[in-house]
Amino acid sequence: AVQWATWLCHGLPYKSEKFYDLSGSLTHLLVNGLALLHGAGHPRQIVNGLLVAVWCTRLGAFLFARITKDGRDERFDSLKANPAKWLAVWTLQALWVFIILLPVLVCNDQTVAAAMPGIGLRDGVGWALWLLGFAVEVAADAQKRAFR
Repeated sequence: AVQWATWLCHGLPYKSEKFYDLSGSLTHLLVNGLALLHGAGHPRQIVNGLLVAVWCTRLGAFLFARITKDGRDERFDSLKANPAKWLAVWTLQALWVFIILLPVLVCNDQTVAAAMPGIGLRDGVGWALWLLGFAVEVAADAQKRAFR
């Protein structure tokens, strides 16, 4: 709903992608927050939810700063002329949010949480891999910004 509302209020009338990535990050935060509220409060759910919040906030801020500086993203230029194609792009972003968050949504399910073991080695390995991936993403974005 966030993607469609943003498209309807800004994307369509202004033929603009200025809030495209920001709305994606906001959707991540909202869905993640709702999943946490409906979770059982298991430490794994809380840590995973916090990691999602950190990731999507950083990514959204980076992408919003980039589009604000650049003014536009030419990859969208041909799509903005056709409202149906332009809406499809925003709709695909909502699908992307759902697919990316699916592991967290499953983890936060009450039934799944009831059978969850305590924090263990797999959690530590997973969180370490997340940290490595996050660091690589931050470094790649810094290099891209410096290269441009």
